[in-house]
This record gives sequence, C-alpha cells and structure tokens, in this order.
Amino acid sequence: WQGCNSNWVAPSGAPGSNNSLLVSPDVRFRQVRARMVIKRPFAEISGNVFGNRVAQMPTSFIILFQRSIARSLFCGNPPLSNDAKTYIDASGSPLCKDKKSFEMQNGRVNVNTVTEGSIIVDFSIGANRSATQETAKALFQALQRQLSRSNSALVQDSEFGRYARVATLEQIPLSQLASVELEAALRFEKTRGAYTSATACQLHEDPRNGITRCATVGSAHRQEFGIAAVVG
Repeated sequence: WQGCNSNWVAPSGAPGSNNSLLVSPDVRFRQVRARMVIKRPFAEISGNVFGNRVAQMPTSFIILFQRSIARSLFCGNPPLSNDAKTYIDASGSPLCKDKKSFEMQNGRVNVNTVTEGSIIVDFSIGANRSATQETAKALFQALQRQLSRSNSALVQDSEFGRYARVATLEQIPLSQLASVELEAALRFEKTRGAYTSATACQLHEDPRNGITRCATVGSAHRQEFGIAAVVG
C-alpha cells in the first residue's frame, strides 16, 4: 500500500489511474481512416439522391472504389507510366500483376460513407495482419503519392482514373469521428492491441470450420521430437 508514500505515482493503465482507459497500440498494426474528395458531380454516382449512406448507395461505385484502391495498393503494378496501356492486361481488363497479394489484402479497403459535396468518400484502410504486409499508414501515404502524380497506377487506372485525376486525400484523426464511431474505433484498437506478432495468427483461425493457423504446443513438441530423432 502506497498511502504514506508521497512520491508514489500510479503506473499508467493501473486501475483508478487517469490513463486506465487510454489505448496505446503499436502503430505498426492499426487502421487508418481517410477521406477522399472527388471533384466530380455527385449525380454521376447517385442519380441525384443526396447524402446517401453506404447502405443506400448503388453498390457499383462502392465496389469500384474499393476494387480500384486495392488494386493500386496490392497488385504490384508499375508505379509510374506515361502510357495508360501499361495498366491494361491482355484481356483488356485493369492490370493486376500480383493477384495473390490482391486477393489476400483487398478486404483491407472499406468504404464507410459516400456523401454529396462533389463526391466525398470516407473509408478505412485495415491494419496489416503480419509484419511482412505494409502498414495502413504506409498505404495511406502511397495513395497520397499516387494521387499527386498524373502518370501513377491509380491515376492511369482504366476504371478509376477519371475520379483519381480530380481527387484529394486526407487522413481523419480519431478526434474528428462521431462519438459512436470513436468508441468503436477505440474498442477495436484495444482489442487489436492485445495481439502480438506471435499471436496474430489467431485472427485467421476458425475452429468451427477446422481452420487452424497457429502452431499448438503439441505440434511444436512433435516438431522438436522429430528434429531430435533425425539428429539422433
């Protein structure tokens, strides 16, 4: 008990301390909230229906946005080219050189809202699931660089290029989110902060469907036994 110790200070995060509710997650494994403002008429995507939430929006633009942003980030296409044909594959579809990476990570790009005022898209870039994947912050910065170059993969994209050419991007700090969104974001960060690089594999498991990604103690012992047997 520290009641008589005038020099004692409660440790950060200790019960009863002012910092007990603060979350200090590893910045390498966190999401980024962003806003893209596209200077084109909102009617192009809405049919003159103003201020729609995602649930009410035509799915075509939302799918187009998520697919195009993910393609620019995860397909490993040439970063710059003055020839738009560089980003078209042999079948005439948008190029994606690394389809495996795209399929694995395209779900990290999610539209939250699409509102009127030109076209305003609030979206999130999900946290990386391993240390080998780019962080959400790095991906956000990569998007900023692509939007600043007229010959980038995103601006030259055959599906999204007309939007990217007139778009700006900014990060949305948690302090600007609505209270409900802020609470949800903080809960997410607190939950995510409980995982380390050693336990992140648990996020990919689904025991009910027989999907196991983490090595169990038993399997580790069997591996050690097997190695020992070979050496012996």
